[in-house]
Amino acid sequence: MAGLKASWLCAAVLLVGCDVVTSACGEDLSEEPAVAYSEGAVVDETYRSSSWDSESWLDFPPGLVIEFEHQLDAEPRLVQVYVAASREDGVLVQASGEEAEIVAVDSDMIAVRNPSCADLYVVVTAQ
Repeated sequence: MAGLKASWLCAAVLLVGCDVVTSACGEDLSEEPAVAYSEGAVVDETYRSSSWDSESWLDFPPGLVIEFEHQLDAEPRLVQVYVAASREDGVLVQASGEEAEIVAVDSDMIAVRNPSCADLYVVVTAQ
C-alpha cells in the first residue's frame, strides 16, 4: 500500500509540474520583477482589473506577482481576488491563500502573487 501511495505521489508531481515535497512551485518566477498592470476601470468607486468576460481575464502563472494600478486615489479598504483554472467554463471563484496572495496594497497599486502550482487566470476588484 505504501508503494502505491508513493507511486501516486510521483505521478501527481509529474502531472502538475510541481515539487510538492519542497514546495518549489513557481520558484522560476519568484526572482522576476513584478509585472505592472495599468488597465482596468473604476466605476462608482470600485476598481475592476478586467470585465467578467473570460477572454479578458489575466494569465496568472505560478510564482508571478502582478501589480494592479487601481486608480482609486487612496488605499483601498477592500480587495478581492478571483481566480479561474480555465477560460472555457467561464467560472471565477474567490481566491484562497492557496491560489492568490495579496502581498502589498497602497494608494497606487495592489500586488497579488500566485503561490500555487497551477496556471490560473485572475480578476481583482477593490473599493
